[in-house]
Amino acid sequence: MIGNDIVDISLASTQSNWRRAGFLEKLFSMSEIDVVMRDEHPTLMVWRLWSMKESAYKANYRTEKIRKFNPKQLECKLIDNKFGEVKIGTNLYKLRTETNQFYIHSIALKDRYKETIQQNIHNNESKVNSSELYDLLLQHVAISGNYDKKKLLLRKTKEFIPELYSSKNKLKTLCSLSHHGKYGAYIFTN
Repeated sequence: MIGNDIVDISLASTQSNWRRAGFLEKLFSMSEIDVVMRDEHPTLMVWRLWSMKESAYKANYRTEKIRKFNPKQLECKLIDNKFGEVKIGTNLYKLRTETNQFYIHSIALKDRYKETIQQNIHNNESKVNSSELYDLLLQHVAISGNYDKKKLLLRKTKEFIPELYSSKNKLKTLCSLSHHGKYGAYIFTN
């Protein structure tokens, strides 16, 4: 199972004041709050942990189909500045996070750090829209899998999980899309 999440750091800084009373306590465990407060860049750590939780939730939702996001029930553990884990109940997700001055992007994979994953970060000076991101994903899948792009479709299940099709045939390729502000990201398996 896979999931991904991207956070536009500039937009997140204007949308949410994580320093206001009660904000951290709503989203994070005491150990996670301690990690934030001890970090050299606490703002980036807040959004890294948030991105990790969101991407793990998306991966978990694919199998559990429970649409209840309670961030405090998702426990983050950092391995280093790139890798981490998120535990949701008995499920463990391995996370890889890229952080730079513009965005934070996390990829969640079930039980391993490495899988054949293709990814792309898209930067648009205006806000990224879904149809633009879908088109980029389909183009990348077509090239990667040697498919006719005109026959590729992205459909969402009744649970809103994205699935890829070539004509009427569902592909085994898993995908996940995310956008926030002027950044969009997608990942897919080969």
